[in-house]
Amino acid sequence: MKQNKAIICLSISLLVISLAICPASIQALDSTNQNSIRSTDSNASITESQSHPATIEETAPISSTPLTSGQTPTTDKDVMPVEKLEVSINKSKVAVGETAQISATILPSTTSQIVQYQVSNPAVVSIDNAGQVTGLSTGVAEIKVSSQDGTVSSSVTITVVKPSVSYQSHIQNVGWQSFAKDGAMSGTQGKSLRLEAIKIKLDDGTYSGHINYQVHIQNVGWQVVNGKPYVSDGAVAGTTGQAKRMEAIKITLTDELVAHYDIYYRVHIQNIGWLSWAKNGEAAGSQGIAARLEGIEIQLLPKGTANLDQSRPFVSPATLSYQTHIQDMGWTGIKNNNDISGTTGLERRLEALKVMTSQSNLSGAIVYQTHIQDIGWQSKVSNGGISGTTGQSKRIEAVNISLTGELSYYYDVYYRVHVQDKGWLLWAKNGGNAGSSGASKRLEALQIQLVLKENPGPATGRAFLTADDFKPWIGKPYYYSQWDSRWAGNRFNSSTIGPSGCVPTSLAMILKGSYGMNLTPADVAARMDYYSGWPVGASGKDIIATANSYGHSVEVVTFQSVAEQRLREGYPLIWLENVGIGHAVVSFGNSGGKTEVLDPYNRQFFNGWYDISYLWNRPSADPMDWDAGRPVFVIK
Repeated sequence: MKQNKAIICLSISLLVISLAICPASIQALDSTNQNSIRSTDSNASITESQSHPATIEETAPISSTPLTSGQTPTTDKDVMPVEKLEVSINKSKVAVGETAQISATILPSTTSQIVQYQVSNPAVVSIDNAGQVTGLSTGVAEIKVSSQDGTVSSSVTITVVKPSVSYQSHIQNVGWQSFAKDGAMSGTQGKSLRLEAIKIKLDDGTYSGHINYQVHIQNVGWQVVNGKPYVSDGAVAGTTGQAKRMEAIKITLTDELVAHYDIYYRVHIQNIGWLSWAKNGEAAGSQGIAARLEGIEIQLLPKGTANLDQSRPFVSPATLSYQTHIQDMGWTGIKNNNDISGTTGLERRLEALKVMTSQSNLSGAIVYQTHIQDIGWQSKVSNGGISGTTGQSKRIEAVNISLTGELSYYYDVYYRVHVQDKGWLLWAKNGGNAGSSGASKRLEALQIQLVLKENPGPATGRAFLTADDFKPWIGKPYYYSQWDSRWAGNRFNSSTIGPSGCVPTSLAMILKGSYGMNLTPADVAARMDYYSGWPVGASGKDIIATANSYGHSVEVVTFQSVAEQRLREGYPLIWLENVGIGHAVVSFGNSGGKTEVLDPYNRQFFNGWYDISYLWNRPSADPMDWDAGRPVFVIK
């Protein structure tokens, strides 16, 4: 009987224990099916909420699709009641396209870590299944985070911003345009109008910081305003009322803006059009090529989100270099813009040529060809190619040089050559021929220069000769008197042409009469005055320098027989004779050992035909007249 009582007592005890356990089991079973909870927002609309285990690194998203049953936490954790929900967001403010991270922790850690989210304004933000919040459009959204059982909740608020950039240009002949915004063009296209000034500002921004900008201005360079290399937030950069073009621009952001945004900008420049995009303080435009800005576009984009062409936002100037291959010397060292390459006075031919442009991202090339002895014009080469020959003992007789592409938009190329028996010819330009053809005359030296189109280049003129130009006799010198009232009183050095201008008057006779240049003694004296360093009169070196400047070579005669031969060939000569002082006269022709003398001093000392030996034996005794050698000069 006692045993039966013990069995009954044990059964009752097991039944009590069973009844105590069943409710918890039912609760745990229930909890596995509570993954989707529908809630009502303040406007009584239905919003889908989601449940998910809450961790610092991984939080659950809100979306239109409920969580699946596979995301149910373990029963052991569900049995503990929720005491506390801690929620945080790493950024309370994001730009459109930026992200923030929500973190949630439920205490105690032994209870379910599943949370559910509810977004007040799904048009403003979205959440992915890692708890990452993405800004969709400007506005404010509240995200409510609740425990799985709904007993505890907390909210975070996030603001989505989209600052915009506005800019206004001052345009030639137009003035200030209306503001453009967020990538729209400010300025003009196809009207050849320069941008002269600009204002840039940020609108509707909530991040701290400024927009700074600096412009490069014609004849000024990078502008400095009040000691600062930039202006900010809508201030004027550039000039108005000064007719000066903007040539380049730099734009930067400061403070919080730097961490959240990149500032992109591109410009439309003269002759080229739109360049690629610059960003965050890089230069956009050009420098050193005299190209105006005509339009500009500016964009403010979330950090690291842009995929824009940045290949060529800025154009730099071109530089020029060249080499010549010289008879018996080989390749010379590299010469730069306007340097002389080759020799003079050594009777050595140029045999080959290389020309290059460098340090520029302008498109195009420098193109050149040479006329070669026994060959004629070779095919054109460019950018460092060899034109001419080496090892064949063949002279270059002529050359032409031109530019292509963008280089030709901004530059002119000028060049001149030193020709056998003629000296320096005048300058050719942009593909014109320089040198000679049909006369078997070598080039001896060369000069080349790149000149911006807006800048004046050297005077062009007779740069190419034919065989007829090398005929000895050109014409009889024209008679001028230095005492002609039209110029006798004109200053020459520290005196005037009347008493002291025999040298320029003699050279003027030859240049006008023999070589057809419409020059007067006044013209030649003004130019000679530049070369002469003497207080009164002019020297032998002055004759040579001035004649060379007009494209004529000068031969200094050291033997009487040479003087006789040059007169027989028909060349005019200048003699510096001793008439008590040194005095310049011109002679022409050779008839039986006599030559006709033209005396610019009103024919006072010479008039008519004289023995060549007579002239040869009475040279000037003035040392200045001998500074180039014996004072007898053949003008060719």
